[in-house]
Amino acid sequence: MFLLSLLFLAEPTITIQEVNIPVAEVLRLFEKQAGFSPRIRPIPQTPLTLRLQNQTPWQALDQLAAQLRCRVDLTDRAVARLLPLREGERTPPTAYDGPLRFQVVEITSQRELRQGEGKTSVSFEVAWLPTFRPIFFEAEPLCTFFDSDGRKLVSREGSASLIPTTSRGTLQLQATIPVLPRSHAEISRIEGKLLAVVLRDLLSFHFASTLDLLLVAPREGEQRQLRQGGVLCTVDKITLARDRWSIRMQLDYPEGANREFESYQAGSMVVANELILVSRDGKRRLPAVASVAEETSSRRTIVTYHFSDTPNQKRGKAESWTLRYFAPSGVVERSFSFSFTKVPLP
Repeated sequence: MFLLSLLFLAEPTITIQEVNIPVAEVLRLFEKQAGFSPRIRPIPQTPLTLRLQNQTPWQALDQLAAQLRCRVDLTDRAVARLLPLREGERTPPTAYDGPLRFQVVEITSQRELRQGEGKTSVSFEVAWLPTFRPIFFEAEPLCTFFDSDGRKLVSREGSASLIPTTSRGTLQLQATIPVLPRSHAEISRIEGKLLAVVLRDLLSFHFASTLDLLLVAPREGEQRQLRQGGVLCTVDKITLARDRWSIRMQLDYPEGANREFESYQAGSMVVANELILVSRDGKRRLPAVASVAEETSSRRTIVTYHFSDTPNQKRGKAESWTLRYFAPSGVVERSFSFSFTKVPLP
């Protein structure tokens, strides 16, 4: 049985205690300590004074952005950009949990006049760092609200459906409760939990034999099978046609490494899988032009990758290439928490 206690390593922390440190050096230290570097163009020449001691990457990033009078933009989930603040822009109520940042970005109240019923809707922005790889979030976080009189209100009962993440690094979710009295100026406290389905660390399987040798090697032999962290990677089938090369890759996972999915969700297990051809000298890389997921289950995934000549890439000879396959070590659930106090009402 896969040990759930080993699923996640400790979150990295940022420590930068410097006076008059160049911004370029701060970005380098982010890369070294957190695994990603914020991007800002042009890089400011005015040095900074930072007092970051064991801060989470999100906390450190927001403090850096504040000093530079910037906001964090995650339109491209692979990059954390620092962009100038818009005129009048303020920081909304914010909470952190590991690689996620939660912000209350909008509150609306409405009343249906014929029946006299109403509701208050609270919109949360969930943002994640480039080093984190969620593929689903619950469509509605489970929230407990406490109004100004101490009354407790729960946003939903039971489990929520899952919605896929996009190529962005942010998602907006909403929780709804009965309308709050107009006399109340704020929500005294919001406590919430959000379930995410995430990819664990990416594994890299590098097959040293060239493609022509892999073609004739035994399927179960050492040349066509590699194992990492309990995951067995097999070069299942190779077809070298004149117009297209096709390579079928199979991954076999230990029990408990992957979450069980509904059939319509299972394809998300391979969203980060990538097969590339690497030249023998390591200087050239050839990505696949297409892929087809043939099997996706909690214990096995099979994907076929196709390589063809394009104006920008030529295959040449099979003996010129080796294989490298990237895939997550598992797809699992992870729960996150957030809390806000004194959130103003409209």
